[in-house]
Amino acid sequence: MKWNNDFPEALENDLLITGSAPNGDIICIDLKTGGVGYICHEKDWPSNPRDSYASVSKSIGSFLHEINSNPPLIPEDYWEAIK
Repeated sequence: MKWNNDFPEALENDLLITGSAPNGDIICIDLKTGGVGYICHEKDWPSNPRDSYASVSKSIGSFLHEINSNPPLIPEDYWEAIK
C-alpha cells in the first residue's frame, strides 16, 4: 500500500495500487468501476496513470481467480492486455 504514497497520481486518478505483476507492471483497482488492471512499468510515470492503464478483470475477486487459474484466464501484464 506504500506505493500509493509514493505514486499519488494513481489515487488522484482513482487507481488504487495493490501490488505488482512478476514483470513489474503495477496492479491496481479502478475505483470508478471496481475493475482491476495494470499500469505499464516501462513507460515514464505519467501525470495521468490512466494513459498507461489496461483493464483486465471486472473485480478483484475475478482477477484473483482468473490470474491464478492454470493457465491464467487473463493477460498477465500490460503488454498482453493491450494486444
